[in-house]
Amino acid sequence: MRQRVLARVYDYLILNLIVLICLYLFNVNSDFPLERNGYWSVYYVSYYVLIPLLWSGYVIGKKFSNIRLTHTGGEEPMFKHTFLREFVGFYLLGILTLGGSLIASMIMMAVREDGRGIHDFIGGTRVVNTEGH
Repeated sequence: MRQRVLARVYDYLILNLIVLICLYLFNVNSDFPLERNGYWSVYYVSYYVLIPLLWSGYVIGKKFSNIRLTHTGGEEPMFKHTFLREFVGFYLLGILTLGGSLIASMIMMAVREDGRGIHDFIGGTRVVNTEGH
């Protein structure tokens, strides 16, 4: 579970850095954080839905942490898996439960042998260790 949390932190820091660099380079007059306008949420969820499709289940943070997303059958995830996992299971459910589902997922990832959280069950996914491959 520690690797998964670190991967999210890496992604959050890297995505914030990219946004700040773009705001600076293009001289965009914007209030930060972008959460106020909802742009950050669209950007962040799109990253987690689309990048694993293009990069064999990896996002930058998962690559640094030597883990990757797969479908429960072992194959690479498809759009429906990443969309259900991130948008429905992580983002939307997190909002609807006021963060309760995120806490429940973290507990599940810590105590379950397969390390799957609520969002993994909704998306039909699991995260596997790639160290040594």
